[in-house]
Amino acid sequence: MQAEGKNIPLGVTVGNDGLMAAIENPLGKKVIINGFDTDTPKGGKELTERQVNFRAGLFVIVFVGAIIAAIVFSQTEPLLCLVCVGAIFFIIGMLAVIQGGGIRLDNLPAFIVPSVGALMIIIPLMMLYHRDHPESLEITRDGVITLILWCFAAVGVFLLIIPIIRHLSMMSRCSKTVTAKCIFRESRPTSHRDARGITRHTDIFSPVWQYELGEVIFVTREAVFSGNDIPAVGESREIRYDADEPSCIYRPVLRNNFIEMAIGAAFIAAGLLALYFKR
Repeated sequence: MQAEGKNIPLGVTVGNDGLMAAIENPLGKKVIINGFDTDTPKGGKELTERQVNFRAGLFVIVFVGAIIAAIVFSQTEPLLCLVCVGAIFFIIGMLAVIQGGGIRLDNLPAFIVPSVGALMIIIPLMMLYHRDHPESLEITRDGVITLILWCFAAVGVFLLIIPIIRHLSMMSRCSKTVTAKCIFRESRPTSHRDARGITRHTDIFSPVWQYELGEVIFVTREAVFSGNDIPAVGESREIRYDADEPSCIYRPVLRNNFIEMAIGAAFIAAGLLALYFKR
């Protein structure tokens, strides 16, 4: 399938060259793609590639080392095995946070995985420390279960309120509206199990919008990948943008917020109910 006659396939990720081929710019106006001026050369590409390769190599070394250590400690010290598993969660989670753009309102749910990993590291280490120092704070197995359940409920509160805060913040920041045209849809594969236990493989999308402000054409990809309210290529919609930073856009998709909030409510209910029956 091709994008409105452009020689660009749908459902994949492209660079600036691919997007330039999809942009409608008959008057040769200045183009800004995802906040970067296409007329300004970017330096330091070689250094950036070295940094990326270094980080990837470091991640592989630490990840493999944590797996090997977990296997070894599973035979000798189960608590240290749990620490190694927590380190794997923490590393994978922090990588997802970094790739998602770091600390941002639309990326805060990504911190759940590294937070779980941190707990899996801290709690066993405290238990090991108490074993050698009986005067220190004791964390019993029952206390660990209680802490996990409270953390479960806390994650639910986090998932419940963050979508609201994020929506209100982005609505306030992106106070201007403009009619934009979807010129591309980047995609990521995802999978889930249905009620019958069958794994379904689908794609989630992030539209790329073209809109004009004055004599400048902006081409910006939405920050969130979703399967809800995805426009077709060539379809026009009204989107919101930040007057001070026009490459910052927001398109309210309330269903995405409701899904996150429903998951949060389920976490809260499960955690509190488990605590109630435990007592």
